[in-house]
Amino acid sequence: MKCVGGRCMFFRVFLAFIFGPAGFIYGIYGLFRWKNERKKAVVICIASLLGSALLLVELAKVDDTVHQAALEETDEKRLAEEKRLAEAAKAEDERLSEEKRVAEAAKVAEEEKCHQDLHCWGEKFSQRASFACDDMVPRLAKYTHEWTDGFLDPKFSHYRWKNVDAGIVTYIGDKVRFQNGFGAWQNMIYECDYDTSSKAVLDVRVRAGHL
Repeated sequence: MKCVGGRCMFFRVFLAFIFGPAGFIYGIYGLFRWKNERKKAVVICIASLLGSALLLVELAKVDDTVHQAALEETDEKRLAEEKRLAEAAKAEDERLSEEKRVAEAAKVAEEEKCHQDLHCWGEKFSQRASFACDDMVPRLAKYTHEWTDGFLDPKFSHYRWKNVDAGIVTYIGDKVRFQNGFGAWQNMIYECDYDTSSKAVLDVRVRAGHL
């Protein structure tokens, strides 16, 4: 029967164990007991020592084989873990990308919905428009002017669409008085066309009156 692989190694280790230490003990025994066959006892001792050496060699091979198998198993586990982590990271990136896409789509939809609503769009840009427009209203006064709004009163209390598609809103207020050439004060209504896309004032107008 042909001896192959691990069975062969086991067989050789088994033989080395049988003929190694056991043979050496038997040989020592013969040196003292076999007066006429001491050469035979010496041969048995030498053979047993060679068998012991073979045993050590085979055991070393077994240890190397086990160690190599353990390393290969460790490498396989490491590669499997790295693959699992890479797949998990990829899945997480895809999830975050999908969440970002959904959030951006929702934001665009919400922006478009607000754009079609005068109250939503007008309120959204009211502070920017007020800051940009209120310096331009006094420039239309021929003489001097006076703001009549309180600390918490908005200068532009009304608004209407100038061009809904272009996002142009007209902001309106009446919290200013202009002085004429005779020193008399007159309440004025002012209008400011504000482009919410370019964040720029397009036109400012005033007329006498109250809202």
